[in-house]
Amino acid sequence: MEEASSEGSIPSTRPREKLSKEAEKKTNYTPLKGKLSRRDLLKVAAASAGGLALRKYLTEQERSNELTERYSDPLANVIQAIKRQFPEAADWRADSPKWSGAIKKGFAKAGLSTSAENTGVVLTIINALSGFREDPPVFGELPIIRENHLSLLKKQWTGGPMEVNYQFVMDLESISEEEALKRLSSIDDGVYYGIAMLKKISVYYQNIPDEARRLECIFADWNAGEGRSVRAGLQAAVAELSKLPVNNTGLLLLEDVESKKIPVVEAIMTFPDAFGLSREQILTDLNEPTDNIRTTATWQAVESKLGHQIEPVPADLQVPGLIGKLKNLFYNEGTSLGFARNRLQEYKVIRKIMKT
Repeated sequence: MEEASSEGSIPSTRPREKLSKEAEKKTNYTPLKGKLSRRDLLKVAAASAGGLALRKYLTEQERSNELTERYSDPLANVIQAIKRQFPEAADWRADSPKWSGAIKKGFAKAGLSTSAENTGVVLTIINALSGFREDPPVFGELPIIRENHLSLLKKQWTGGPMEVNYQFVMDLESISEEEALKRLSSIDDGVYYGIAMLKKISVYYQNIPDEARRLECIFADWNAGEGRSVRAGLQAAVAELSKLPVNNTGLLLLEDVESKKIPVVEAIMTFPDAFGLSREQILTDLNEPTDNIRTTATWQAVESKLGHQIEPVPADLQVPGLIGKLKNLFYNEGTSLGFARNRLQEYKVIRKIMKT
């Protein structure tokens, strides 16, 4: 048993006395001479801590210098301010002029107006979903539920700085899944496809006069799927007319877990003569794409009963399983509506930054 040093209970460290001179010369290793006391160890620890503190200080200085840098490009300066405002989300090392260039090119290529609202939405989405990181990953989002059966799951792969669904890119460009994922991996293409998706989503909600409702529908669609807030509007209208519970998921053919029935269809069937529509006709109509669903007999019958046009409402689709619970616990984003509300608050902050 080694004896304690005179300055405490930490045993001394003795050099290996038989280390050959050849080994010393070869390795440039010089053995310690004498004992290493507690005080010596504390000095080493202090020096190490000082080094860590210095590195932390230099990192903070580097971060401060980066975030206070000003550019001739106004949009790059807005991105700088966003990085300062959202330090937990945004990557402070991100090249603001590079991101500004990608956003401008994306708007031009997609043919979408660079209005304050559109620019604010794009900045909000990028900040929230990638934090302006240089190499945003392509990854799989959580599976979402098919409309016609709860137990069947459909994986929605997304990627890039704005988490665009790869299927959207495949359909837009008529390319393979592999090529779509590859394109989404680049900043320029990833931003462009995000802006192209925003252009398509915005068409559904451009006539909503209330800005907050309009933006909530756009953000909800970003999370739940394109056009879901249009379809959720039908669910809300049917619930209002029938006084029956119908959740605004935007998935019109989603079955109830317990009854195995489709709530919106069952609610429509309670109306006198069900508007003269058969169950099969209603199911066929509700399965129509969002671009066509407003012209169906079912949609128009509900509007006639309602007395005015069906208005979109933000889709409130729950993220299934444990991940949904964790998202709700930590971010209050367990549903597409929660996601939309959080993005709306961030959008308001970013719009203020844009005005300064």
